[in-house]
Amino acid sequence: MNKKQLAIAVGAVAVGGVMLVMTSLSVKNDSPNEKPSVEQHSPEAPASPASDGPTAIVQNPTSEVPEARKGESAPVWKDYAYKKELSAFHRMHRKVFLDETEKKERQELLKNHRVISSLSELLQAPALTVDEVILQNVALDLLLESLQDAPNGEALGVLKDVVSNGYIEDKSNSLEARKSLGEVKAEVLYQWSALQPQKKSEIERLLPGPVSKKIWENVRYQQENNLAESSLELRK
Repeated sequence: MNKKQLAIAVGAVAVGGVMLVMTSLSVKNDSPNEKPSVEQHSPEAPASPASDGPTAIVQNPTSEVPEARKGESAPVWKDYAYKKELSAFHRMHRKVFLDETEKKERQELLKNHRVISSLSELLQAPALTVDEVILQNVALDLLLESLQDAPNGEALGVLKDVVSNGYIEDKSNSLEARKSLGEVKAEVLYQWSALQPQKKSEIERLLPGPVSKKIWENVRYQQENNLAESSLELRK
């Protein structure tokens, strides 16, 4: 498969007084995903969008895993049945060159409907510990590679589940949990729409509420900026 490198959006959206910040991130076959970082802002002084588009906060990419968040972990993190498969994928994902056995194992994972379908649970559960964040990142890597391998396969249904999930819209849910899932949704929105731009109208219809719509607005704004910058570079 050809390597595909996508720059993640640099945008921000306030969720209950907390600013979700999507940092620069590359997705390619030989490097792991990083979750967007989060900066806290006082609820009394939320960030205001600029007049010409959503607020953009630029941060340097980081490989650090966020510290453990407060809250009780969802049962799926303890009971998830395919940790062994995700561990194997993570090992292969980090390698530049795979031998024939590893190539075969990787293809089998990408086409394993049960494993790909199970990623929906991980990507809709708040990641509140370092181990959970790592496992969730690997799950997203596997999902995106599966989408590239089979554009109309099982991964598509998982992406729809994540985008349509209304957890972050419910203010009765814990702030830490909403921040966690807001970060996941931001990555999914950017990368799905980048891989399948023809799905943008469908993505918009799946958005469950104003918080999700604001994240999507920031993603679209940054994508347009990226295209404009690329066009300028080509003219030089």
